[in-house]
Amino acid sequence: MLGGQGHYARARAALDVLDRLTTGSSTHSDRVLASLSASTRASFLRQSGRHALASTWDGRALAIVGGLPVDP
Repeated sequence: MLGGQGHYARARAALDVLDRLTTGSSTHSDRVLASLSASTRASFLRQSGRHALASTWDGRALAIVGGLPVDP
């Protein structure tokens, strides 16, 4: 919501907190949250035209959840 309102710095700060809470965790839910954080960062970068850097964050998001079971 913050990023959508143009508050990117506050949004990134909130994602930083989420990243600190989930870093190194192997639980399914923490890995999903970490992946969502990375994909949100990618989205912010794409919105500012930084598509190449965004693809790096998209790759991180995928790598974090790679191999997790998928809920139907």
